[in-house]
Amino acid sequence: MLTKSKQYISYSLLFIFSILLYAILLSQSQDNDMYFEIVSGRDLLNGNFSTATHLNNFPMLVQQWLYAVCLAIVDRLGHLGHVLFVLVQDLLLYIISALFIQYKTHDNVKSYIYPMFAILYCHEYMINIRPQIITMVLLLSELLLLELYKDKKQYRYLISILPILILAANLHQAIFLYHIFVIIPYLYDKEKKIDLNILFSIPIYMLMSLLTPYGIDGSVYIFKTFLSKSFDIIKIQEVMPVSITSYVGVKIARIMIYSLYCIIIHKNDYFMYFYTFSVYILSLISIRHVSILYIAVIFVICHLNTKIDLYKVNVITLLCIGLCVVFSHKEVETYEDDMLKVIDKNASIYNSAMDLGGWLEYNGCTNIKLDSRVETFSELISGQSNILEDYYMVSTGLEYGYSELASDIMILQVIDNYDYVIARRPQYVIRVCSLYDHWQLVYSSDKYVVYKQRAI
Repeated sequence: MLTKSKQYISYSLLFIFSILLYAILLSQSQDNDMYFEIVSGRDLLNGNFSTATHLNNFPMLVQQWLYAVCLAIVDRLGHLGHVLFVLVQDLLLYIISALFIQYKTHDNVKSYIYPMFAILYCHEYMINIRPQIITMVLLLSELLLLELYKDKKQYRYLISILPILILAANLHQAIFLYHIFVIIPYLYDKEKKIDLNILFSIPIYMLMSLLTPYGIDGSVYIFKTFLSKSFDIIKIQEVMPVSITSYVGVKIARIMIYSLYCIIIHKNDYFMYFYTFSVYILSLISIRHVSILYIAVIFVICHLNTKIDLYKVNVITLLCIGLCVVFSHKEVETYEDDMLKVIDKNASIYNSAMDLGGWLEYNGCTNIKLDSRVETFSELISGQSNILEDYYMVSTGLEYGYSELASDIMILQVIDNYDYVIARRPQYVIRVCSLYDHWQLVYSSDKYVVYKQRAI
């Protein structure tokens, strides 16, 4: 066995190596939503909380307004700022994960080593410039305080949850209900009686969601998102269900098997049973929920009974991390800067290539039609009709709700109000523009096409 001093050196080297490799993955990571988050943050820093100047003053509510502001500030450092921003969040996640595992298991080796496994195992769902990582930090902080309260029955731990919930509401309000959801299993104490302190705390905790610049409107926005038909019209990958036979589905199934084993061994841990299986159901319902799988992984780690040889674990961990970097492939969205050279940034742009919206906003185009915040453009939320229906027709050639092709005239009635059309191949609008002389092809690549309307 290693001496104590060598153990700490081994831990430190392992951690540094993990962070360096993780930074390599981050340096190649882009996310189209990152760009509109940054420009939204700039808007917010200028005191504009109700409209988006980068979307021609479209009415806008930014649920993760505080995160957007932080991102806009670090963006001043360029891509290095983006990488450091996520690395700091990962460091916080590692620390809170280690503290949680240490408290649950009293095992120093587990608390040092296994959070790295958990972060790397789930990295593809959180390795982007979005608030998933900080959400996991806040959720684990809340769970640690609940564990402390369960064991010590001191009110201060329940009170300490309040600032965490206020931060959660301002950093990522869209999944605020997760923070209420994780409290439910703690309603029952060790004697299987309802803990009235927690029961009466839940309504107070829910009120914390209102402590944002948007107040009740922020919560109403979330419910309107669920009620709108946005994702029926526009199929976004992150809201699609996960196939159990897919790569992600297999990873979920693997953790589910570990959970079953842990539940068989620890029959009385109702939280393990309730929480992990609820997470699996959420993860299979929609890809956007898969990031919360991280919490399930942490609970599995806490329940695994293993005798560990530190030297062997370090060697195996280094090999596993290296394999993660070699074989993990996250498709990197690439953007074509040459496109910007043929566009007048002050002109009106119909970007049926919706995924380019945030990137165009980030590069100074302030009169574009759409970005990938799909739910924002629904009539229920924006009060403006047919935005998504028109997009569906322009990109597919079909009227929404009908199986027949739309006429060229119907598509021209939409796009002729704009100076430019930017489309992703093979969207139907490319065919329409190519047939009419008043639309001139000014840019073409394997992925995108830009047409400019000729002056009449």
